[in-house]
Amino acid sequence: MISDKQHIQEIAEWLESRNRLLITGHQRPDGDCLGSILALGMALSAAGKTCRLAVSDPVPHIYHFLPGMETLGTISRIDTEFDGVITLECGSASRTGIKGIESLSSLNIDHHASTEPWADLNWINPEFAAVGEMILLLLDEMGLEISADIAGNLFAAVMTDTGSFQYSNTTAGTFMAASRLVSRGADPAEISRAVYMNQKVSRLKLLARVLETMEIDSSGRIASIRMTLEDLEATGAEGDDTEGFVNYPLSVQGIEASVFLRQAGEHLYRISLRSKQKIDVSQVAVRFGGGGHARASGFSLESQSLQEARELVLSELRALL
Repeated sequence: MISDKQHIQEIAEWLESRNRLLITGHQRPDGDCLGSILALGMALSAAGKTCRLAVSDPVPHIYHFLPGMETLGTISRIDTEFDGVITLECGSASRTGIKGIESLSSLNIDHHASTEPWADLNWINPEFAAVGEMILLLLDEMGLEISADIAGNLFAAVMTDTGSFQYSNTTAGTFMAASRLVSRGADPAEISRAVYMNQKVSRLKLLARVLETMEIDSSGRIASIRMTLEDLEATGAEGDDTEGFVNYPLSVQGIEASVFLRQAGEHLYRISLRSKQKIDVSQVAVRFGGGGHARASGFSLESQSLQEARELVLSELRALL
């Protein structure tokens, strides 16, 4: 097995001959994805690279505070020339949601166990709690400066992908990384307030409606919640306001897995899965073309109705029980 240092050496060599870079991440970007893109873009730009930072979907409201967010745009296709693309947390080129990306020389950095090597150069290590941890190691090993803004972005990445250091992916190494970032200028209290204490009224109204839909299956160990397009319209909320909703049912005593079904189109649903200890939800996600972690995964599903989609997902989860 190639060590992390060997991977980083290969990445450094790949970067030497490339000056115009696109740095992107997965569709519906989360805190780890966004914080890591911004941090890597800042560091490489300071090192003399020309970097364009972009994702295919709008940035959720709670992450607008991240330093450098004004430099990150949204694109649907490759519209200029690049020497290469760096993708973060992408199981495939299509996961970026950007058309034409397959034509570029590619580097993929990911910490999801379900990700297979697909890019020209791949650094995949599920032992890291967040890709932000990997970017920190990369910058340190390459001797690139880590400013307070870079540290803040990476701390936000690690904090959000570990559920404020509550999830089972949190390790001693995670806390060491967080400590290094704080020592370099990250402000944990400020970042925590910005992420968790900066909610829109419309989001809370939507959450109230969604929690009213909670159902516990016959096993007593799987809980599900759902959201329709009508719920969004009634509350004035947006699709990205639902981040974290799937965690609420998991807090119920005796529940081992939670499912959040979010309607995204007439017959299209986004499915988020979470579990505590006994179920590897990534197995279900992979079966439907998605992926993620053993305790946190997701995928998209086409179905004639929300109830039909719910029963299909629950049947797969029950099989794991």
